[in-house]
Amino acid sequence: MNNSERRRPRNIRSEYVSGSVVRKTERKRAEYNRRIIGEVPSNHKHHRKNSSAHGASYVLFLAVAMCFVGYFCMTYLNITSEISNDLKKIAHLEAELNDLRAENDDYDNRINGAVDLELIKKRAMNDLGMQYANDDQIVKYESDDTDYVRQYISLE
Repeated sequence: MNNSERRRPRNIRSEYVSGSVVRKTERKRAEYNRRIIGEVPSNHKHHRKNSSAHGASYVLFLAVAMCFVGYFCMTYLNITSEISNDLKKIAHLEAELNDLRAENDDYDNRINGAVDLELIKKRAMNDLGMQYANDDQIVKYESDDTDYVRQYISLE
């Protein structure tokens, strides 16, 4: 058995025709006659019957599925649009916050620059009689790492 015989399916018949004109086989003639008359081969009738029986329900299913897909696509686009708008608003508010912080820092620097602490110290000591505390006036306390201290009893 050679390679060409192994590759060829066994159910196909081959006919050798000599001459320049190829004749139609009986099988092709019968198929041609059915097409002319309008007959449908038996295997085609089965497919046509199944497709028409499932046609209405299948079309309805596809229509409902397309509605769901369309709804979810529109919802997705709406949500992504809202997210992008929110991100733009956040960026705008962050820029505004940075501007306000810079303006606040500028005001703070101007106020601190306008105050002369040495002048205040001299005036308080000379004109108002301020003195530094002595060691016996300083009260030491234990801190519990909070920002403030409450005094429950008077030390005087």
